[in-house]
Amino acid sequence: MEKKNRAKQSRFTNVLQSVWSQLPGLQLLRHYQPGWLRFDIVAGLSVCAILIPQGMAYGSLAGVQPVNGLYAAMTAMIAYAVFATSKHMMIGPEASTAVIAAGIIAPLAALEPGRYAMLLTALALLTGLILVLAGTIKLGFIADFLSKPVLVGYLNGVALIIIAGQLGKLFGLNIKSSLFFPQIWEVISRLGETNLLALGLGAFFLGLLFFMKFKWPRVPASLVVVIMSIIITSALRLDMQGISILGLIPAGLPAFQFPQLNINDFQLLVPGALSLAVLILSDGLLTAQVFAAQHKYQLDANREIIAFGMNNLAASLFQGFPVGSSQSRTAVNNSAHGRTQASALVAVLSLAIVLLWLTPLLYFLPGVALAAIIISAASGLLNFKAFGELYSVRKEYALLAIITMLGVLAIGLLAGIMIAVVFSLLHLVVLITRPHDAVLGRVEGLDGYHDIRANEVSETVPGLLIYRFEAQLMFANCGYFRSRIENLIAAGELPVKCLIIDAESIPSVDITAAEMLKLFYSQLQEQGIGLVLARANASTRCFLSDTGVTQLIGSDRFFPSIRTAVHAFTSGQLETS
Repeated sequence: MEKKNRAKQSRFTNVLQSVWSQLPGLQLLRHYQPGWLRFDIVAGLSVCAILIPQGMAYGSLAGVQPVNGLYAAMTAMIAYAVFATSKHMMIGPEASTAVIAAGIIAPLAALEPGRYAMLLTALALLTGLILVLAGTIKLGFIADFLSKPVLVGYLNGVALIIIAGQLGKLFGLNIKSSLFFPQIWEVISRLGETNLLALGLGAFFLGLLFFMKFKWPRVPASLVVVIMSIIITSALRLDMQGISILGLIPAGLPAFQFPQLNINDFQLLVPGALSLAVLILSDGLLTAQVFAAQHKYQLDANREIIAFGMNNLAASLFQGFPVGSSQSRTAVNNSAHGRTQASALVAVLSLAIVLLWLTPLLYFLPGVALAAIIISAASGLLNFKAFGELYSVRKEYALLAIITMLGVLAIGLLAGIMIAVVFSLLHLVVLITRPHDAVLGRVEGLDGYHDIRANEVSETVPGLLIYRFEAQLMFANCGYFRSRIENLIAAGELPVKCLIIDAESIPSVDITAAEMLKLFYSQLQEQGIGLVLARANASTRCFLSDTGVTQLIGSDRFFPSIRTAVHAFTSGQLETS
């Protein structure tokens, strides 16, 4: 009996551990340090101050009541705090997801306008299910295709888009354009219509934010601006002088509501849900990866995708709509030194308090103050210095970052994300097909053989070419490998008698490359040049033996080190042809 009880307890413990492993957010909070609390409280309050007007605006953009944007934010942020591995990213309604969702639902609800809100919540439900499935089958590897140059270009592009999107509010203009360059041009062409009062207030708040961040970085500058702007606007009744304000917010919390739809409705929503899932997944992983790298912690991409799915499932059950990552609110959280997802929970609690009891206090919050806060936060994401750092390493890295940034600015975030992925893949192809290589020689004072291009004083053995290729030798680059060696042989001052290939940096060889080596060996033989391989790993040697390369070249042409191969050549032990 006692053994059975122990077995039951053991199974129960295993189940609890299994469930607990699926909740990385709670695991993080379990190890929460008291010293983080003040930072998370300030960050959460700052995020809430931005979330309220943004959430309402994106609710309208999605085609439902503004308060639905706040409902979606509350439930999604709670789910993300539980399931996510990112410590800094903020989740909720966003312009891109709201606009795309509205575009998907509008044609379907054209004949039945009363079903619009229900279809929108169903879209969030289906999108959430797709994302949970994607995370479960481990599609997080998509994040690995986003290289650092692409991340630099993308993040700078996002920051500029956020700033451009707030210029209309800052100048008191109703900007109709949605893309970066048209927005900038529209602001410039309509400067004569500028509301000078709005611009003056915005400039004052923006200057105050930057000053406080520089002078008193620990003071919550965004909260100070929100409170000050409400007092100024209400006291001077600036809303009567052309300054837009937030206005009345309906009170109350969201109620549980499951979408009442049939199977045909879900089938119609599948294509749209897939496109939304791709947007949320790629944009979210990119944003989370940037901030994880900035703060030097590990991100689990597959857990993040599951968290994105749970966000949308939660939003769909509480009168919300599809949600994704928020660059602007994440920037606010980061600039306020938020430490963990506890800042998101603080934001949710603050939002709940506001919805229940404090909505009248936000009535006079001016839009220009919020624009200043968002611009200030987005400016923290700008890092033009990184372009110079990339250029100092390789020019093509800086070029890739600039092209990515311009792509995001020119065609928007959704298409920009696709460009970022494509450029990363192209970058990967270039690295595979045109990898780094080197001619090796002796350097005085250094042991072994080193790249002669990186050392001004180096020594080579007359008649001997030692070549290193730093990639898998395969169908995509074996032609480049051969042509590089041919050019080096042709450019040599003295005739080459022996070629030593340093194979230590060649992890594997494929069948196409093996056939190339056979043909290349015959070509070298005709030129009177011997072929030797040094430091090839066991799997490579086994494959070359299986494909007949070893038998053709001779097993005695494989050496454990470059030193022994060079000695065999210089001592005359090695026949060169």
